[in-house]
Formats: sequence, structure tokens, C-alpha cells
Amino acid sequence: MTNEQIRKRYLLHALLHKFTEQLFFAFGALLVYAKTGSVLNTLLFVVIGNISSLLMKSLGFNPSIKLFKEWGLILSMTLGLVLKVVALVGIFYLAPGYHYFYLLLFSLHVIENIGNTLYVIGASAVMVEVIGTSVMPGRSSAQIKMLHTVSGLMAALVGIFMSAHGSFLYLFLIGGIVLLGSTIPLVGIPTPKLPLFSFRKNLQTISPAMFFANVNPDHQFKVTGLPLIILAISASLDISIWVSAGVAVVSIITAYVAGWVKDHHGTWLIWVALGIGIASWVAYGFVSSPIAFLLVSILVGLATEVLGVSREAQMGIDLRGNVLGGTMAFEFARSIGIVIGSSILLIAYLVAGNLPQLMLVMGGLFLIPKALYAVGSAKNET
Repeated sequence: MTNEQIRKRYLLHALLHKFTEQLFFAFGALLVYAKTGSVLNTLLFVVIGNISSLLMKSLGFNPSIKLFKEWGLILSMTLGLVLKVVALVGIFYLAPGYHYFYLLLFSLHVIENIGNTLYVIGASAVMVEVIGTSVMPGRSSAQIKMLHTVSGLMAALVGIFMSAHGSFLYLFLIGGIVLLGSTIPLVGIPTPKLPLFSFRKNLQTISPAMFFANVNPDHQFKVTGLPLIILAISASLDISIWVSAGVAVVSIITAYVAGWVKDHHGTWLIWVALGIGIASWVAYGFVSSPIAFLLVSILVGLATEVLGVSREAQMGIDLRGNVLGGTMAFEFARSIGIVIGSSILLIAYLVAGNLPQLMLVMGGLFLIPKALYAVGSAKNET
């Protein structure tokens, strides 16, 4: 299979899979809150899932490699998606009044994260290979980001529609069905070279700059903390859903601009994006109206888009020849980031009795390593 064929199949798969991913990025915390009626249990749900993902990417490193060798990468990814679908369907049908409700809820979420980890490692490896083999890595990264944006827009519209018709929790089922469909374009994609090292040695195959560029606690601030804070301020699940839908919509044009700048060795837009991102996260700590949250979220989304495209374009270049091993290393870094982010949220809630809005100001600081990696790599290319 040629690189172009792999690229086209991956782009189709990404359009479908990212629909479900963006669905839960936008509404995941609110879906769990709607299921449990508790902010504390929502945060526990998130932390438990994130810790299981971290363990899967560390202690599960050798078993995952063994599975990839015996089953192949794509079949292993499909198994992961099936586990995730089963868990999502189980969560949908799990009745809150059941005696072991929380034990089963958290157990299903662990299963979901194990399946998601199997999938994400493979999907990220294919994405990095698609970007790395492209003549214009930045533009290729931007095209993938554009599809993510389209998927996010569709997910936001579906979320709003289902909420308006009193069927918000059905998003668990809709996400599962689309996930199954996303496996079809993956058929026939070859397995990248498997890593030959242990977990610890494999981590050393990526630079410290790349590692810390992927430790992003701000992601949990955005997908978990922000919706719950908006929910507390507005005292309305419907308003929170609308604002979360707005947060999910990211500019397509910005993705192309970011890719163009990266391919032409520019760094000015990265610095501008970092400045806007830090200022916008500071603004998150003080705004109060839904419209203000939405406007600030647009700026945060634009800044994150530029930094994300620049980071992933450079990673596609740096990981040539070590796609799967490097992917498993930076995915571990990402899990560290989400565990840190969700743990901060949980601790803040336990200490303050709520989620302090001012804590969102920290989000901008977590953008700095991502920007430094992208800028440093761009300078090395010139």
C-alpha cells in the first residue's frame, strides 16, 4: 500500500473517529454529570479513567507490543475500539439506582480507557507516519486538524440536537456506533516498525523537549474543568451544553495558516499563539457570562490549534524510523499530563468544596513547553 493510499484511508478514519472523540471532549464531563448528578463523582470518574490509561501505557507496554506482534497493529486497534464501544453501551444502559452503580460505572470506564489506549497508540503512530512521509508536514498536519474541526462541528451540532430533544445521554450510543464505522478504512494499513526496547529505554528514544511538549494538563482543564465551572456559574445544564458546543468549534483557516508557517520555517505565529493562549487562559479566570466564555474559548482554540499543528508537524519529522516506539513514548507523556490535570481539579474540589474558577489561569502555563519545542525545532531547520 502506497503512502498516499495510507494517507487517504487514515483521513477518512480520522473524520469518523474524531467525531466520537470530539463528542466526548465537548460533552464528556457533562454526560457523566447528567448520569450521576454529582461533580465529585464526575471528577472521580475522570481521574480513575486517566490513571488506568497511564498504567496501560507504562505497565502495559510489553503486553501491548506482544499483542501488536501477534495480531498486527490494525486488528489490535480494532479490538481497542470494540472494548470502548462495549463500555460506552454499558454506561448508557447502567441504571443510576442499581446497588453497584458506581462500582460498575468506574469499572466500565477502566475498560473504556484500556480499549482507547490500544487504539490511540496505533492511531497516533499512523498519524505521525502520514505526517512524516508528507512533502509538506505542516500542511499535512493542518489537513488532519481541519478534519478534526469538521468532526468537532458535527459533534457539537449533534450534541445540541440531542439535548434539545431530551436525549442527551443517547450520545453514548451514537459515539459507539460511529466508532465501529471508523474501523472500516483501517483495513489493509500495514503495521509500522515495532519498538525493540523496554519501556524505560523506549522513553529515551524521544527528546526531553518532545516529552514535555506532550505533557498537557490544560487539556483536562478544558474538557473537564471548564464545562463543570460553567455549569456551576450558570446553574443550567442546557447552557453548559451550548457553551461546550461552542468551545468544540475550532477555526479551519487557522489550521492551514499554522501549517503554512511551519512548512516555511516561521516562528512568529507560534510566539503570537503562545501570548494569546496565556492571556486567554487568564481571562477564563475572571469572565462570568456564557458569551464571554465562548469568545475566550475561540481565542484559546485558535492558540491551541497553532501550537498543536506546529508540534505535530515537527514530531512527524523527528519520529521518522521510530514511529510506533516514539508514539508509545509521547502517549505516555500525554497520560501523565491528563492525570496531573484531572488530579489538580479533584484536589481543588475536595479542598474548596467546588471548582474555583481562578484555577483556570494556570492553563496558559502548560502551553509553554509545546511552544518551545515547536520554536526550537523550527530554528534548527533554518
